[in-house]
Amino acid sequence: MQPELQRYVLEMEDNMALEPDEATPGVSELFDVRTDAPKLHNVSILVCSTCRNKEGDETSPTPGERLFSAVCDANGASGQGLLQVSSVECLGNCNRRLSAAIATSDCWTYVFGDLQIENGADLVAGAHLMTDTPNGLMPWRDRPQCLKKGMVARIPPLKF
Repeated sequence: MQPELQRYVLEMEDNMALEPDEATPGVSELFDVRTDAPKLHNVSILVCSTCRNKEGDETSPTPGERLFSAVCDANGASGQGLLQVSSVECLGNCNRRLSAAIATSDCWTYVFGDLQIENGADLVAGAHLMTDTPNGLMPWRDRPQCLKKGMVARIPPLKF
């Protein structure tokens, strides 16, 4: 990401975390800045189980299945309450595999790529950030590095 664009994204994320009357003029009209929203507890991690490594290795279990296992292990070891973790056939992000998504039913969904099997705990940490957010956005500065560099898409909720 270009430095100028990255500064803009950080500034927007910071502004969205402010009270609506403190935010930069116009931000509250562009985004749903709900500071009184309840904490979310319906966060899911979706891991692409069909992802292979960049060499297209046909090993079994696949690297995606191994990432799914790592996420399940980290979820159980987090001690912060269990999240829903699901294995999905394909996230359609094959050029940036390994892939996973962090989703909620009523807030933003994040799709990540370029993950490693070792990033299972990072996905759990990112999902826990979503359980504590009042505005449905995963705080940029608190994300593990792989969730900053590997973000493919941020998808608004259906009722946006």
